[in-house]
Amino acid sequence: MDNSQWYAITVAGIAAIVLLFYILIKAFDIVDAYVTFYFLKHFFYHQLPKYLRLWSTTTWYDFVVIFVYLVGNAVCLYIGVNGRKDLVRRTGLLSTVNLPPLALGGHMNIVINRLGLGLEAYNRIHRWVARVAVIEGLLHTVLAVTSQGPNLHSSTQIAAVVVSLSAAR
Repeated sequence: MDNSQWYAITVAGIAAIVLLFYILIKAFDIVDAYVTFYFLKHFFYHQLPKYLRLWSTTTWYDFVVIFVYLVGNAVCLYIGVNGRKDLVRRTGLLSTVNLPPLALGGHMNIVINRLGLGLEAYNRIHRWVARVAVIEGLLHTVLAVTSQGPNLHSSTQIAAVVVSLSAAR
């Protein structure tokens, strides 16, 4: 083969690759448009039935996000726990881990704006994180008090009981 044949094969190969990429990009654009349309229509904007969502406008997407958050917390409570002492330690740790987003409150505006969340979605997230943190904190307190018995002469245990009672309120 001479140089002109190699040149023709190279140019044809480059043209074929460019044409193939063009066709693939157009096909992906069409698939992306349909997937996005059906995702938004049937999952992101579609609301739960009224008897499940009660008074709020909860979508299936919100429900899945909340469910994954709850399952993630339950899995973290379950994996690696060998006894009651480990469970007491883990519930206290997870309750403490869930508290910083609650303490930031209005300072989360930058993060929320970057994520594209609305005020209602942020409030829903805030409420669910608070519920989980309080439940884990109360579970920690109940397990700690029942396993050791309350020592009302220790200032740290008195403070822990007062905090757990105030959180239950």
